[in-house]
Amino acid sequence: MNAVALENLESVEQVIKDLAGLKRKNKMLEDELCDLRERYFNMSLQFAEVEAERGQLVMTIKTLQGARKLMPKKSAYF
Repeated sequence: MNAVALENLESVEQVIKDLAGLKRKNKMLEDELCDLRERYFNMSLQFAEVEAERGQLVMTIKTLQGARKLMPKKSAYF
């Protein structure tokens, strides 16, 4: 009977050790997930900034092209 009780106690201790290991792994994964979310957020902000700048450059190019069409052409002959 004592052997069975000792075996059960060892089994419970192993379960507790396994649970502690799983909790550490869970915490590590949660930290990694938090880091990935932060990196994704920062990349999204950078992408939005680049897209806004690209849009402004496109508008500037279109404005310059339109202004160039309106300018009188210079004659090659004086």
